[in-house]
Amino acid sequence: MINKIIIGLIILIVLIVFGARIYVRYIYVLPYTGHYEDGSVKYHGFYKGSTMVGDWEWYNFRGQLTRKYQLDNWGNLDGPVVLYYDGGEVRVKGQYCKGNACGYWTWYSKQGAIVNRRSW
Repeated sequence: MINKIIIGLIILIVLIVFGARIYVRYIYVLPYTGHYEDGSVKYHGFYKGSTMVGDWEWYNFRGQLTRKYQLDNWGNLDGPVVLYYDGGEVRVKGQYCKGNACGYWTWYSKQGAIVNRRSW
């Protein structure tokens, strides 16, 4: 039994590492990376059919992370959201629940000091 689990995990890891298609509810979930004209990464995430799902990361033209968020199976924001300043410092941390802002949101200065907090 344990051997079957280990083999299953190895196969899953190989599929994920090599970007293989993962079949979920009869629709493929595929990794997708968009690029700027110079070839640098603009964003990375997943599509389920024609819908953006899962974890998404966006980068500026210098390759610095500008925002991260999660989308549910229907493409709605659902989960943590983090926005960054150009230098990589956290600008905003928040949460979405089924497409609506929820929980505590915190805004930061470039130096990392809390500027504002809000509860939704």
